[in-house]
Amino acid sequence: MTMSKTNFFRRSVPAGLFLLMFAFVSYQNSGVSHSETKSKSIPITWKKEISEDFSFTEDWSYPEGVYRNQYGQLSCDGFCSNGIDAMTDSTGRIYKDSLDAFYSLVDTTHQYHNFVADGFMYEWAGSNQILFERTENEIIHGYSAFNAATHNSIHFEIQGDSVSSWLEYVGIVDGNIHRFLLKEGQFELDKKLFRKGWIKAKFNMEYVNHLEELVPLSCEGKIYAKIN
Repeated sequence: MTMSKTNFFRRSVPAGLFLLMFAFVSYQNSGVSHSETKSKSIPITWKKEISEDFSFTEDWSYPEGVYRNQYGQLSCDGFCSNGIDAMTDSTGRIYKDSLDAFYSLVDTTHQYHNFVADGFMYEWAGSNQILFERTENEIIHGYSAFNAATHNSIHFEIQGDSVSSWLEYVGIVDGNIHRFLLKEGQFELDKKLFRKGWIKAKFNMEYVNHLEELVPLSCEGKIYAKIN
C-alpha cells in the first residue's frame, strides 16, 4: 500500500472532498451491523513531541475523480458535477469555450495529505485525508475519507484524556454498513499542537471482527490534521 502525505500548515482539507464519504455512509444507526452501540475508550499517551517522520504532509492529490486527460487538460470522471459531459467532445477533450465553466464546477485544487494508515481492513486500498470536527460536549470526532477503492472509514473520538475508535465498512456486496468496535490500541498525541487546534498523532489499533471472529482487523498510521 502506498502511504500518503499532507501539509496542514498550508491549507485545511477542502470540505467538498468529504461529500464522497456521505455518499457511502449514513451516521444513523439503522442498517449498521455491530454487537454494541458504542466503542470502548483507551487512554491517550500525551507527548511533548512525536519524533516520527511526518513528511507525508508534503504530498498532495487532486480530488477523487480528477485526472489529466490525453490533451493535458484536468478533467473529471466518476464523482463529478452534473452537466460537465456536455462540455467535452467524444474523445474527452474539453471545448475551449467551456473551460471556464468546466473549472467552475470541477474542483482541481491540490489537496495536501494529512493521514496515512496501513493494516488489515475489508476493502481497504488506503486513504490520505481525514477530517476532525469539534462536536457537542467538547468531543472531537475524526473520520477518514472513502475513495473508489477504499470502502472503510477509520473513526476517532477524543474526549478529555481518552480516545475511542471504530471502523465503518460499507460492503460492496451486501451494501450494509458494518461497524467494528475497538478491541485495544495505542494513541500518541502531541500535547502542544493539540492546544493550538491540531491533531498530530501516531496510532495502532485492533478491532473486534463480528463477521469473522478468527480474522483480525487492525490499522496503524499517523495523523497531522487541523481541528475544524
